[in-house]
Amino acid sequence: MITILDIGQYNVKLKATIQQTGRLGFTADTADRLHLSEETYVQFARDDEGERTLYMVLHREPTGNSFRVMKSGKYFYLPTKQMFDAFGEDYERYNIMFDLVRTESLDAQLGGQVYKMSRRMKERPA
Repeated sequence: MITILDIGQYNVKLKATIQQTGRLGFTADTADRLHLSEETYVQFARDDEGERTLYMVLHREPTGNSFRVMKSGKYFYLPTKQMFDAFGEDYERYNIMFDLVRTESLDAQLGGQVYKMSRRMKERPA
């Protein structure tokens, strides 16, 4: 069987950025695509082998070890400062962004909608 692909899922670049406050902020397009609301909860998982890949797991109800999505104006964010501090992320000096890639193969194992977080960074202007 041949299936026509829904290109709608490929035309929006999903991304999140660690703000200078340590919060993980989402672009408006990403928030829309992920259907983020203040009733969304996010867990993080890390593969401690190899590249120490970070994953974001979305849930529609409270779950253990999760952050509740917060909203400021029309923007959504997670209060992740302490987590990123523990990881040693220098978000005050660097603009640290994550490209989010849907990873359905881990949904059952991690119990929610899983996104692999591919890290990019560049020095912030002085």
